[in-house]
Amino acid sequence: MVDDDDLGFSGGNNTREAHGFVRGGVGMLPYKSKVNFLCGNQAAPWPHFEATGLVATAVIISSSLDTTFLRGVAVPMERLYKVRKARSLHIPITYLELLQMFRQTECSDPRDKVYAPLCLAPQDIGALTKPDYARKSTMEVYRDVVHVCLKQSSNSLDFLGYAMWIGNPTSLVNSDVAPLSIPSWIPNWHEPLDIEPIPKTIPAKSEPERREIHLIDRPGFPSYDGDQIQAFRASGDSQSHARIEDTSLHLRGICCKVVEDIGSGALTYEENLAKETRWRLASNGKYVTGEPFRDTVQRTQAMDPLCDGLGRPSERGGFSSVEFLRKKKEELTEQEYQWQIKMGHAKRKAHLGRTLGRCEGGWMAMLPQRSKAGDGVWALLGGKVLYVLRREGDGGHLYRLIGETYVHGLMDGEAMRRVAVGEAKVEDVILI
Repeated sequence: MVDDDDLGFSGGNNTREAHGFVRGGVGMLPYKSKVNFLCGNQAAPWPHFEATGLVATAVIISSSLDTTFLRGVAVPMERLYKVRKARSLHIPITYLELLQMFRQTECSDPRDKVYAPLCLAPQDIGALTKPDYARKSTMEVYRDVVHVCLKQSSNSLDFLGYAMWIGNPTSLVNSDVAPLSIPSWIPNWHEPLDIEPIPKTIPAKSEPERREIHLIDRPGFPSYDGDQIQAFRASGDSQSHARIEDTSLHLRGICCKVVEDIGSGALTYEENLAKETRWRLASNGKYVTGEPFRDTVQRTQAMDPLCDGLGRPSERGGFSSVEFLRKKKEELTEQEYQWQIKMGHAKRKAHLGRTLGRCEGGWMAMLPQRSKAGDGVWALLGGKVLYVLRREGDGGHLYRLIGETYVHGLMDGEAMRRVAVGEAKVEDVILI
C-alpha cells in the first residue's frame, strides 16, 4: 500500500486470494485518499478498491448470483475500511486492536502477524518492538507482545482478552511452533480467532460521577469521543503484579464461582431454550440479585454494555431481546430501529466465542465456548473483568486460561468485598 504524497509505506494486501500480507506488508493508511494497494505487480487506488468493495457487497447479498468466487472477501475488506476510517478520523487504535484486525489474514511466517502491522502501531510500540526473524521463534515474538502490553499499561491484563482456549490449534502445523506449545495466556495471533474482548472502557459522559481520565494505549491521545472510564471493575481497584517467568504468567486472584452448566453452539435453539427454562425454574423466576430472571438473561447475553450505531460500547445497561431483534424494520419506529441496531451489535460481540452458562449458586454468565463444568471463575488482581481458569494437575496453583467471562452481578468489585469480610481469599495463580 503506497501513497502518492509519501505518507505511507509499501506493502501488500490480497483480500480475494490470500486475504493476507507478506513480510512487512501492511502499509500505513494515511489521512488522505491517495492510497494505492499493491498485490504482486498489480495496483489499485483506494477509490477503485472501495468501489469494488461496494459492488462485491451487493453481489454477496444477492440471492440470484453465484458468490463462490467472493467467499471470504467481506471480512478482510471490512477490516481495511475500519483501519482507514479510524486513521482518517484520528481515532486511536490500540496495539492489541490492530493485531486483532489482521488476525484472520494469511501470511508465510506466523511472526508476520506481529511484525507486519508495526508500521500502523503507535510510535512508542514500534520503539519497543523490533523485528528479529533471525533469533526469535514465533512463541517468543508473541510473548514479546505481552511484555510490551505489561510495560505500556501499568501491568494491565487486557491482553488476556485476546487469548481463548480452543483446544488443538490448527494453523501452526507448518510453523516453528508445535501444536499446544504456546501457553494459554499468550494470544496466538496466527490462529484466526474471531473473538471480541469484553469492553474495558466506556465514555465518561455516560457516568458523570466517575470522571477519571483514561488514555488509550497511545501517548497523549485520549479517546476521540472524550475521556474513558472503566466499564467494569471485577477486581476493584487492585493492582496487578503480573510477572512472566519463561512460559508461565504469575498472578494473584480470587476464585469467585465454579461453572455448573453451559449452553452450546452445537445445540439447537430449542435445546438451548429448554436448558434456559430449567435454569429459570431452578431460580424460581428470581435472580440472586433480586432481579427478574428473564431480565438477567437479557442483560447477560449483551454482557451489559450498550453499543452505539457504529458498534462501539457506549454505556452500561444494555440488554438483548430475541423477540425485539426478530421484528422487521417496517414494524418499528425510527427510534426503535436504532435501538435494534445497537442491540444487534451488542449481542453479536457478546456471542463471538461465547455462550450463555450458569455458575454455582445460580449466577448467569457469558462463558467461553470451551468452558466446562468444574472450571473456576476468577477475579485476577488488576483485571477489569472475570476469567475462566481450568486447574492443571492435582492441586497446586497451575491453571490454563480458557478465556474472559462476564458474570452478571459480579463485575463491580464484589470479589474484593468478599475478601474484605473474610468470605474469600487471594491466592497465587500460575497460568501455563
